[in-house]
Amino acid sequence: MKKNDTMFTENQFLIKTWVGKLLFAVLIILVIALFYFYNNNDFNYFSFSIQFITFLAVFILSVSNLKTHINIDEITIQYFPYHFSKVKYKKIEIDKVEIVTFDPLSDFGGWGIKSNLKIKCFTVSGNKGILITLKSGKKRLIGISKYDLVENALIKYNFKYEKK
Repeated sequence: MKKNDTMFTENQFLIKTWVGKLLFAVLIILVIALFYFYNNNDFNYFSFSIQFITFLAVFILSVSNLKTHINIDEITIQYFPYHFSKVKYKKIEIDKVEIVTFDPLSDFGGWGIKSNLKIKCFTVSGNKGILITLKSGKKRLIGISKYDLVENALIKYNFKYEKK
C-alpha cells in the first residue's frame, strides 16, 4: 500500500439534507423574484442589491460540502466553500481519536463550522462524528455518516482510537 492511499473517503453535501432542500427552494423563489422585478417597472437598485446578496448567501450555503479522508498518516477535511485547501491533522499531532454521538443543535447551535468552549465542529448532517484530541489540547469534531467504515480505517492505520 502506498503512503498516500486513502482508506476512507466521505463527501457530505448540504443539498442532500432537508435544510439543503429548503435552501434550494428559497434559491428558486429568489431567482423568480429577481426576474420579476427586473422585467417589470418596479426595478430599483436597492431591492435588487438586497435580493442579489441574499441569493449569493443562499447559493453558497446550498453548495456546501464536507470531504473527509483518512489515510496512513493523517485525517484531512475540506469544508467547501469555507476551506479552499485541505485541513490536515497528522497522526503525530493526534493524542486520541473517538467516534462519538452528539447533538448538533444543543451542543453547537446547529450544523456547519461551529464551536463551543471546548470543541471546534465541522458537520453537515447527522449526530455521529470523529472527535480528534490533539496533543496541543485542542479538540476537533468532524461529522460523519459512515462510522463503521471510519472505525475500520482508524483501527487499520493505528490512530490512537478509543472505542466508547
